[in-house]
Amino acid sequence: MATDPLFLLRDHVIHKRPIVFLGADGKELPTLASATDIKLASDTDKPVILPRATPTAYKKSGSTEDYYALDSLVFLAQNHTLVYSSLLKEGISVGISPVSILDMRHLTDFLTGKVETTDNIVQKKRPAPADVPASESIASKQRKHEPHYPSFEAVKNDTEVSARIMEGERIISNHYSVLDSSKDLSGILKVYRDLYPEDFANGKSATPQRGTPGSVRTGAASRPNPSLAGVPAPKRLPPPSKRAHRIPLIVVPAAATSLITMYNVQEFLQNHTYVPNQQVRELGTKKESRITLERARIGHPKPMLYHIVDSVEKFKPDDWDRLAAVFTVGATWQFKKWKWEDPREIFKHVKGFYVKLADEKPKDSIATWNVETIDVDRSKRHKDKAVVSQLWDSLDSYIAAYKPNLMQ
Repeated sequence: MATDPLFLLRDHVIHKRPIVFLGADGKELPTLASATDIKLASDTDKPVILPRATPTAYKKSGSTEDYYALDSLVFLAQNHTLVYSSLLKEGISVGISPVSILDMRHLTDFLTGKVETTDNIVQKKRPAPADVPASESIASKQRKHEPHYPSFEAVKNDTEVSARIMEGERIISNHYSVLDSSKDLSGILKVYRDLYPEDFANGKSATPQRGTPGSVRTGAASRPNPSLAGVPAPKRLPPPSKRAHRIPLIVVPAAATSLITMYNVQEFLQNHTYVPNQQVRELGTKKESRITLERARIGHPKPMLYHIVDSVEKFKPDDWDRLAAVFTVGATWQFKKWKWEDPREIFKHVKGFYVKLADEKPKDSIATWNVETIDVDRSKRHKDKAVVSQLWDSLDSYIAAYKPNLMQ
């Protein structure tokens, strides 16, 4: 176990030995952000070079099979003095998945030498390599380099599985719909026609309809018109709104009895782990007035941003337009001083979520509100990831269908 990355890292932290970061070319780098490997000293004269994603012997709380990667523990060792919200933000900004808030204190105590062990350290036994005859070893190496072609049955089964998967997929957009504007621009064309009626005197088509092929000018129609050489250009349209005005807002309850509050919403939505409010408070975490949550998306260079609050008292008119989701406790008092006071009216304008423990019954009021019930298991934390993923799928579909102006 002494050669496990967890114990090598602990030795470096306690004795303040330098941790070396290496790039893909093997050269040393100043920080972990762009490194591919981490070099640690060992009991032997030869240092140990490990990929940053190497799993360690420290098991994640609430899981039976997930272990923290080496880069997550190195990042914690370098930033363990930060409060958890800052640690989470800094980690995501450099592409590192920080440790859970449940494990932060115990991991820090272990890495810094305050404790000798914790319950999350798993003694992993690796099977000893079996004796293999030399001839068999050579034959296996030769087979390794031989081309392998899947059988007809394998290809057939793969096709059937893909077809079943596609049946359950929801198509939000395709290569035609992405060309359509999210706004009706016919008014701009009308202004242009009033300013330059001569352009439409030769029987040119009037305002093209949205979503039709005529709404996209291509080929010769997109070339400069010589007849407009001396005509002043029309006034420039106002610049598009800033990204801040397109960041979706999420409101969570301020009540301490709610399962999701400002104390644990970031851990729940970003790390896919439910942590009871009381546990977070015992760690001394301070409640923030607003949380900016970054969510990475496949195929997008920039993360999706969300603002999370638990009060609407300081809402401006455009904040109500940005309101995308509300977590409710099923009580009407939660919606005092709202733009819409009736919950049934509120959930006509925003996506509603009601989070409860899986073994509890929902409140009677929820049956008449247009909200989605989210069941959280009382103790099985490995189920949280699937629950939160479904929540994000629902919110993504809602924003795409009803508030496309919030798509970043």
